[in-house]
Amino acid sequence: MQNPNDNFVLARPLGGFNDMLCQLERVWRYCKAFDRVMVLDTRRSGMLDDLLRYYTLTDAKGVRVVPLAETGWNISSKDGQVNGADEDGSLLFERSWREEQGFDLKTAHPDRVLVHPTSGGGDLGIFFLERLTLRDEIKAHLRKAIEPLGQDYLSVHIRNTDWATDYETAFAAIDNKIRGRKVLVCSDDSRAVNYFRETYSEECDFRTTSELSNTDGTPLHYNENRDVWASNIAMLTDIYALAMGSQICMVDTYNGKRSGFALLAAHMLRRINSLDHPNAFDLGPRIPAYFRALRHRRPLRVHRVRNVGRDGKSRYFCHPTYE
Repeated sequence: MQNPNDNFVLARPLGGFNDMLCQLERVWRYCKAFDRVMVLDTRRSGMLDDLLRYYTLTDAKGVRVVPLAETGWNISSKDGQVNGADEDGSLLFERSWREEQGFDLKTAHPDRVLVHPTSGGGDLGIFFLERLTLRDEIKAHLRKAIEPLGQDYLSVHIRNTDWATDYETAFAAIDNKIRGRKVLVCSDDSRAVNYFRETYSEECDFRTTSELSNTDGTPLHYNENRDVWASNIAMLTDIYALAMGSQICMVDTYNGKRSGFALLAAHMLRRINSLDHPNAFDLGPRIPAYFRALRHRRPLRVHRVRNVGRDGKSRYFCHPTYE
């Protein structure tokens, strides 16, 4: 696998699905700029598993991306310290690496193996997701779960674990959008889904793909005791279901921030093709994409339910965001 002249970056992201993808995209861009091999290890991310069990990498655009399993390296973490040994038992790293302490992604470094063990979200996750293709068995599961929803529905995501949301007030703020529509509600906390079902099911055609029993506020991506495969399939079902609707509402948490999961779903909704399309996403310029949506009578597809309250009190209003 290894050429003696190769230099590597071990991408070992932390955090939830969008954080993981954002960090992988940052590493990919660094490897592209500085001619390094990208070694993929997503076991410390919220997936707690190898991303390539669920996807294949189909568009690396000149960057050599290698799964950790193909390197022979032994990588582990203990008390925040990242440890590495080559297949012959020799130390892999030339310096100490700690989780959440990466390296300067804007400059070259002399190390043969750099480590990027960090979290952090943003808007870059969609670009790495575009490099991936769902495996056929995952795609078949998603299709079975999502096709009954149809296409003309409003997607709403509530984050209510490590970042809590005043979902009762937020739902009330979008009552006019809910009434008379098919509404998909997904959440990492079943209390939010159950509240919506009990309160609004007579006003709308309520749907959910979230199959959760979580009511203690623990983030799903920090729960190492869960069935990892089943949990990841459920997570992927939720995010693709959110993205396949005609509109989405991103709901702010108490701290006035959007969930990274909802943000990624919104980027997916703006760009996603059908599950069977050879290109998963259309990442062309946003203005032409907006006019295509206008022609199909689906303008203003993404809305933010913004929390502008102060002193611990929530006050939400809903507005469209940029395309």
